[in-house]
Amino acid sequence: MNVLKWRMMRGVFVGVVAATLYGWAADATNTFDRIYLGSRPSVSADGSRFVFEWCDNIWIAPTAGGTATPLQNGNAKDVWPVLAPDGKRVAFQSNRDGGWKIFEVNLDDGRTRQLSFHSEGARPYGWTADGTALLAVIARDHDGGRSLERVALLPTAARGPEQVLFDNPATEPCLAPDGQRLLFMIGGGDLYRWRATSSQSAQIWLYDRRDQRFTCLVKRTTESRTPLWTPDGKGFYYVSGEGGCMNVRHHDLASGDERPITRYTEDAVIHPTLSHDGRTLIFRRLFDFYRMDPTRPEQPPERIVLQAGSAPSRPVSRRRYYTACWNNDEAGCVAFCDDGMQIAFTTGGDLWVMDTVLRDPKLVHGATRTHERDCVFTPDGTALYYLSDQGDGVALWRAERADAALCWWENTTFRRTVLTHDETNRRQLQISPDGTRLSWVEPCGNLVVADTNGVVVTRCRRASNAGTYAWSPDSRWLVASLADDYGNLDIWLLAADGKAADYNLSRHFNWDGYPCWSPDGKLVAFVGVRPDNQTDLFYVWLSRADEERNTFDKEREAARAAMKKGSGKKKAEDEKKKEDAAVKPVTIDFDDLHLRVRRITLKDVTPAHPFFSHDSRTLAFEATVKGVAGTYKVVLPDKLTPELLTRRRGRALQWLAKDNRLLWLSDNLPAHFDKTFAFSAYQETDLRDYQELGFLMAWAKLRDWFYDAGYHGADWPRVKAKYRDAARYAPSYSVFQRVMALLHGELNSSHLGFTTSSSSRKEWDKTAEFQSWSIVTAHLGLRFEPSDAGPGWLIRDVVPDGPADQITLKLKSGDRVLAVDG
Repeated sequence: MNVLKWRMMRGVFVGVVAATLYGWAADATNTFDRIYLGSRPSVSADGSRFVFEWCDNIWIAPTAGGTATPLQNGNAKDVWPVLAPDGKRVAFQSNRDGGWKIFEVNLDDGRTRQLSFHSEGARPYGWTADGTALLAVIARDHDGGRSLERVALLPTAARGPEQVLFDNPATEPCLAPDGQRLLFMIGGGDLYRWRATSSQSAQIWLYDRRDQRFTCLVKRTTESRTPLWTPDGKGFYYVSGEGGCMNVRHHDLASGDERPITRYTEDAVIHPTLSHDGRTLIFRRLFDFYRMDPTRPEQPPERIVLQAGSAPSRPVSRRRYYTACWNNDEAGCVAFCDDGMQIAFTTGGDLWVMDTVLRDPKLVHGATRTHERDCVFTPDGTALYYLSDQGDGVALWRAERADAALCWWENTTFRRTVLTHDETNRRQLQISPDGTRLSWVEPCGNLVVADTNGVVVTRCRRASNAGTYAWSPDSRWLVASLADDYGNLDIWLLAADGKAADYNLSRHFNWDGYPCWSPDGKLVAFVGVRPDNQTDLFYVWLSRADEERNTFDKEREAARAAMKKGSGKKKAEDEKKKEDAAVKPVTIDFDDLHLRVRRITLKDVTPAHPFFSHDSRTLAFEATVKGVAGTYKVVLPDKLTPELLTRRRGRALQWLAKDNRLLWLSDNLPAHFDKTFAFSAYQETDLRDYQELGFLMAWAKLRDWFYDAGYHGADWPRVKAKYRDAARYAPSYSVFQRVMALLHGELNSSHLGFTTSSSSRKEWDKTAEFQSWSIVTAHLGLRFEPSDAGPGWLIRDVVPDGPADQITLKLKSGDRVLAVDG
């Protein structure tokens, strides 16, 4: 797997990333052997220490910086810590019991006890002043709208009922020193979009428990988040997006006047927390926590540099083995030579070769910093071309055997030559049938043709996306599924030398794809979706004369063939085989060609991935017919009822006449028809290289498919440099995920997200949440009146279509539930 061996000088990196744009001096050396991208700090009453989450554990550290100590170590994920007013207990959210429930740890003796038990979970935000109840956000049987979350008080001394403060969505609650007023947030977008503006941006509201009155305090098109009461209860701090960046502001309740506390111009302030005396404000900005006295905003915040007292236990590498062509994020590639007896394939992001008997893979190219993808042999099998994904670009390589006298699988070393090495992403590598040219697709859907030295000679029709494509047998044409500016894919005929006009063959407003060319060059077939979502096969005779000969004159030719007998017949058949074996120039009659396209209607069948047999008339395709999945065939032009060829499915490369051998990738294994060739390929993955590669792939994907310099306002190359090392050295999934969230936040766009594949997630995840079963709280489907004194529970309303909404129960508003389970 190898990435560009590029490293910015540490001083440059510090200058770009760590320098505050506050007008103050840059921070000290910004290395990643420290704690970075911690979350949800909670500061002690006197401001001397704070707790926070990092690597799915709760840590405690002095606010002056230094060594942080984990409160507990285990397999569970512990997050959202909140220090109690006495500084001796920490409430936190954990999945250790299945679901996200609240627990409490005693800082003196380390004992832990459970505070919440509902399987729908609860998230802590603070304590009452006397420490007897916990302020939390819960999700229960409330009317949804945009959110089911409600603010509640949870008793901490002993297990008791939750007290929902009001029946409206709310989050980020903060209880006033008097215990009667509550600040909270409603709405809001992505936390990391520090330049976001929207009519649905977060607002700050006030709720007075005494008269149950709501007051909107801050409502703007920019985000207004995380309110924190001042100790005197006369105002509050909050994070505001006014001015183009998320900064801390102070809001006076009486006058409504505001003043800035921080003045950053980039990199948002998030997760602020305030000490009881109001003199220590802790927040995170970019990678690190900062502290400041909010009553003295003229003094710059100080970065809190933390070292882990015990490093997270994670190996530097992982040994894997693969038994299928699976490239972690997609199916691997396979290529054959010598009539399918030698095989090249990619798995785990590495390139291998093997034979069909011993099946002992030999590594051609493999390193964690790159991800090998497509591979193709030259027609004579002397060279192997392949694509090597560096993350921010895909290089083209050529490999040759070190000892040409030996087979590929007998070599243990290979001569490798890089042909292109830039930041262009390439995919769908193919080689022309005559072996003189290569082709691939560049972002976003540009099909290019190159000489075998990698130099591009033709750039085909510009497209907004490209599906699959195929070469003509004479290497002069390509047939491709290309998208227009509206995303509609049509089938196009393209001259490989670019000298003939492009031709739209399908010309339909719906999707068309999977084009393929018959070995004799006379037919093109593809799949298309038509009205009522009916998916069918389509084919066309490229020459009008061939269409007439094979359709209208077929019976006459069959009668003539029947007249040939004995040796004369055999001689004619031999001559026919020689004629078919010779590569003839493809003839295309473009006049009204799109009108000659024939449709094969397959009711209740969805065909995919069609390919031709060596006879150029048998068209096979993947489908499920009458409940039976497999590969089916029809014979053009008249045997059009699908016939099961094999119950296997796959991606065909070539259907040879020799032994009627189909070379394909089936069930992610190289195969000859129903015979698959299993293997075991072993690999050692450097986890830091792997993470850096993953980050670069995501960065490049956004660059090629989403980023617009004129719209998003981000310097995308600078953004890569800013976050690259943070991703590389991320010690846990949660930290890596925050790096990706910061990356997305630079674009100031909605509907962006990052998730890992299940196989990659194993590199990070703890095991507690993967228990075979967990306790789930049963919901009656009843909502009760919280202010009713009893007896039992007074039904406020019945949840429509819930468990209790049954005619036989006859439950309604005003009824009382006196007992459950007895």
